[in-house]
Amino acid sequence: MDSGEKGEKAEKLGKKEKLEKKEEKGKLGRKLPGPEKVRTNSLSAPLTSIALIAVTALVVYSNTLNGPFLFDDDWYVVNNVKIRDLGNFLDLSGTRYVTFLTFALNYYFGGLDPFGYHLANIVIHMVNGLLVWWLVILTFRTPAMERTAGEPGLKYLVALVAALIFVSHPIQTQAVSYITQRFASLATLFYLLSLVLYVKWRFSRRWWLYAVSLLSAIVAMKTKEIAFTLPAMLCLYELAFFPREGFSKRLPALVPFLLTMAIIPLTYFAPEFGPELGIGEKGSDAAEKIRELNVLQMKTLSRYEYFATQMRVI
Repeated sequence: MDSGEKGEKAEKLGKKEKLEKKEEKGKLGRKLPGPEKVRTNSLSAPLTSIALIAVTALVVYSNTLNGPFLFDDDWYVVNNVKIRDLGNFLDLSGTRYVTFLTFALNYYFGGLDPFGYHLANIVIHMVNGLLVWWLVILTFRTPAMERTAGEPGLKYLVALVAALIFVSHPIQTQAVSYITQRFASLATLFYLLSLVLYVKWRFSRRWWLYAVSLLSAIVAMKTKEIAFTLPAMLCLYELAFFPREGFSKRLPALVPFLLTMAIIPLTYFAPEFGPELGIGEKGSDAAEKIRELNVLQMKTLSRYEYFATQMRVI
């Protein structure tokens, strides 16, 4: 074999070795998805998360479906003749109008069967859990969180864990299992809905998102007084998660929400705006008694005493 043939053979062997090394390197470079990553992705899928949140809420509180009316349920539901006629709700006055309207709808479809009232409370709690999940996902998209978002599936996993803690935490028990406490859970629903849609509007600038967010804020104010803090929460959220923009530029969008803070004091302290219950004619026995008790408690209970009672709840 002459030198030319030897050189040609060596060149072919060299090319073959390079090709084999390249193929092997490609195989090593391809990472197979480990079981942990597959599990994370499956849990973070939106439909899976929604199903887990809903099922968890139902399982945790399913034992309350056949529970009886308790404590203030007699005042607000059982002996409240006003909820037995939807015609009484043509008057939109009262700070808790929306919740009483839902009681009236429960009565219209199921009378005084506690099952329907408990089922409605559980559904409201489910929706609240889903809104918490959505809020966490949107928060990860804000400018303040964009560098901590990590891999795409992380925000969904964190949102799922937060929502599951929310729907299953024992502190929620009273708001879900106690029918009258629908005041709190329903106000929370509209509170969260307003906040979520506002944040969504900040990304898309679609006018209808802003309009529904503002409407939800108004409805929250007409559900329970805890909604009074919503406009302040929107301002804090703006400052915390959208820090790059000047606050003066964002103020015009926040002003309508700040104006909704007047709804509760005007309705609550001015009798001419209607009875406290927001149902029926002014002067109804239940409305006046509850109104008198609430106002008396506010006058006689010091801020320290009120704070001390809340610590037992926390």
